[in-house]
Amino acid sequence: MTLNTAQYIAPLNSQQVLSGYAQGVKQDIGVSIAADGTITLDPAGAASIGFIISNNNAAAQYVWPTATGSAREILVTNGGSPGSLSWTGSYVEVYPLTSTFPHLGAAAMPAGDTGNRPAGAVDGWLRYNTDFDFFEFYSTLQNTWLPMSQSTGGVFSFVQAPPGPTAMAAGDIWFNTLENLEYVWDGLAWQPTSPLGSTANPGRLQVGANLNVTTGVVTVPAVAAPAGGVSAIPGVVYLNDTVTSTALDQALTANQGKILQDQISALQIANNLTFAGTIDGVTGNMIYVTPAGFLQGFAPGFPLSASNVANEDYFVIVVGAGSFAPPGSPVTAVTQGDWFLSTGANWQFLNVGYDPQESYIAQLDDISSLFNGVRTGFPLTIAGVGYTPNPTSNLMVFVGGVVQLPGAGNAYYILAGSNISFVDPPPSGATFYATTVIS
Repeated sequence: MTLNTAQYIAPLNSQQVLSGYAQGVKQDIGVSIAADGTITLDPAGAASIGFIISNNNAAAQYVWPTATGSAREILVTNGGSPGSLSWTGSYVEVYPLTSTFPHLGAAAMPAGDTGNRPAGAVDGWLRYNTDFDFFEFYSTLQNTWLPMSQSTGGVFSFVQAPPGPTAMAAGDIWFNTLENLEYVWDGLAWQPTSPLGSTANPGRLQVGANLNVTTGVVTVPAVAAPAGGVSAIPGVVYLNDTVTSTALDQALTANQGKILQDQISALQIANNLTFAGTIDGVTGNMIYVTPAGFLQGFAPGFPLSASNVANEDYFVIVVGAGSFAPPGSPVTAVTQGDWFLSTGANWQFLNVGYDPQESYIAQLDDISSLFNGVRTGFPLTIAGVGYTPNPTSNLMVFVGGVVQLPGAGNAYYILAGSNISFVDPPPSGATFYATTVIS
């Protein structure tokens, strides 16, 4: 079939076909087809359906860069007219929400030294400081750039009971809730942030190390003044709660001070003391009587005479420890060297003799719950209070029912303070039992 020109350009509405197909020009927004087949384009809508529309306006002119861009760089314009294009990598790559994760690569954050911090910063601005090697953000409240964290590793803080947590990097902090003490990871071990004091460095005072919880003795640094002198270092001094010490550089406790004051007061009331003899500490009978005592009625083998005006200011010395009641006085525990002084009304006891300290066996708190097969150092406590055996031979330790020998070359040794360190870590589930002699 032969088609004429009019048939070929006939409008779509004529339903004329070419080889069985409707003609490809369709009337729509921006396209009008007249009855004679004339096609008219409306510039306002023709571009939206794919027609190229020309006009008299000059196209935008850009000066292209002469250099080739690097990988992942993009072309940007300076916004001028005419403008110029350039390659840049200073942009933040944004992934659409429909993107599939994970993405390979990394976002390129703005970076520069401190002097090149951008002006006009507001809250939320983020950059990398190349001077200090950390990210920083701007705070409008503080009107400055603030660091986020060191690029060498974040700071981790742990709060838990022993055993210590797994540290990530040197500088991590762990608060030991069992000891109420802060520790810092030095890259190899947890170290207390407030270490025990030493002759080289000041530090904290710990019960069981510098302060003996039983005797109340507080140790003095090794650089203290000679015995009898005044310490050149302010701080702790030795306290002694006995009358047995011969040291010249120890201070009496308030308890011993009162005993001493009572003795001084008793002596001060005497105008002229007279030795009457010695007395047995168990029976309370006279053993030896001086001539002056014999004249006042004291006799060997007999109890003390009652205190009266005639024997006022006479005294006897106790031989051997014991317990008896002088006439008119309560039962009194005595040791060798104690005095009884007659006041004219009763016998005044003067505790000037030898008072040996009593010793007893104490059991240490069980620390087996801390055994994990890795840890070697543990605190030693008695009823929750830190304890340092002095000497260390006073301590007997059993792990799994087997006695442990002390010494760095054996099973364990005592660290500075109330701590024990095993050469080999006790296994998980092993039992712990320890006793000590306390004087």
